[in-house]
Amino acid sequence: MDKVELLAGPAFGDIMQGCEIPQAPKVAVCPPGQFGCQGWPSYATLEYPEYINGAQHDVGDWTDDMHCGERTGGNNGNWLDQSIVETATGQPSFNYPSTSMVGWLCASSDDGTYNSSSPQGEIFFEQFAQPSQLLPNNYDVYAVYTCHEDEEVATGTVSSLPSSPSGFTAITNDMIGAPSSQTVACTKNPGH
Repeated sequence: MDKVELLAGPAFGDIMQGCEIPQAPKVAVCPPGQFGCQGWPSYATLEYPEYINGAQHDVGDWTDDMHCGERTGGNNGNWLDQSIVETATGQPSFNYPSTSMVGWLCASSDDGTYNSSSPQGEIFFEQFAQPSQLLPNNYDVYAVYTCHEDEEVATGTVSSLPSSPSGFTAITNDMIGAPSSQTVACTKNPGH
């Protein structure tokens, strides 16, 4: 892929951390100094990667293990095997030297609620620590503020970009390579 825009996630960074009981520890989302992070606060934003508010039941349906978030058990190995960041086998690759990638994660919600989308996304984004892993100078993870319910990055504001555009405008501009965008545009392939 030439260009990837990841909005509010990926939500399956580590399904095991989202489902396991006792609850997994909080994840620092784009802590100071992390490669590619743009507009994040100077302190670590800590959130639980746990699937909540009914999402654990959806994950149970998708993984075919209905014990997600239950104290009665479940299969942590099964959940880890189905995760994007399953590094135990050495199978996943986090090297995409021809791909431009931009992530958009909520740094704050308009109603103060949070879910697992930002910490699950961070579990994926923290795998990228070197510029050589992606298309040079084309990787960022933007903080989006005042998202609606922590997943709707399009409704928030990206204060680190000129004029503090809405998430929708920032994402659109990034996709088309508008002047305020800092990365390459999506490539049109009408023959595909």
